[in-house]
Amino acid sequence: GMNINGEIVLLRCGPEPEITVFIHGYYAVKNRLEFESLASNILKTRTRGQVYLFFWRSGHLKYEQIAGSIAFLHNAYRSSKYLRYLKLSPWQVAAQVCLDVAGGMAAKAIIPAVYQVPKFKRYEKKAERLGGRLKEMLSERIGDIQQNKVNLIGHSLGARIIYSALAESDWSDLNLVDCVMLGGAVDLQAPDWPKCIARLQGRMINVYSENDFVLKRLKAGKAIGRHELLPDHPRVINAPIPSIGHLDYWPNLDQILSSAWAGYAEQHDSLPEEGGE
Repeated sequence: GMNINGEIVLLRCGPEPEITVFIHGYYAVKNRLEFESLASNILKTRTRGQVYLFFWRSGHLKYEQIAGSIAFLHNAYRSSKYLRYLKLSPWQVAAQVCLDVAGGMAAKAIIPAVYQVPKFKRYEKKAERLGGRLKEMLSERIGDIQQNKVNLIGHSLGARIIYSALAESDWSDLNLVDCVMLGGAVDLQAPDWPKCIARLQGRMINVYSENDFVLKRLKAGKAIGRHELLPDHPRVINAPIPSIGHLDYWPNLDQILSSAWAGYAEQHDSLPEEGGE
């Protein structure tokens, strides 16, 4: 069964000494198809080294219901050296297209129904609790974590998990490099930002859109997902993408990381060219 705190799912294992953990937000995975879509959006980014998804119960299906999908993804991706050489199977492409189309059409319709403020507030608290345990869980789950650079990437309440993890745990025994916040549901005025950023060897990257109406509707305070974070801090990079909505981050992940996260762009510069081996 699933750990009550969530499950750290290995999506890909590359040879490079780097670990990237992606963390989804509220109501991100309502069925198996959406889990597979989320996983394939992450895998399409061709992130180096070990790539994990921290999958947590945020108002949707249980871990047992996606176990088969995880096994399938492992087998599908295990053989590929770099994901750019990977051809998605037709059903994955179809699933992706359906979700993107449906997502676009449904975004306006589902926001009022699904994103209820009281429920969201409950999951805010859960995200904070999970954040308090994230460092310990990662260290237990990933045997060679101390030999690797570690990056954390969180969307929506996933960014809140990261904030709490940085605020509450000592990361000094790990090489924690960059954190990327995507449409973060964390208050701009939260007290521990300087302390959180000081835990990083690298940068805090805040990708935001002032047109994120989901965050506005959820009353997530003055959320970093809609605002510039500490504009004068030398180790904060703000990356505004005004055209993006709250539900657009995962389908456009590769593009977003390429433009906002220098560490990701560097990874790509070191990869062999398309078609070369």
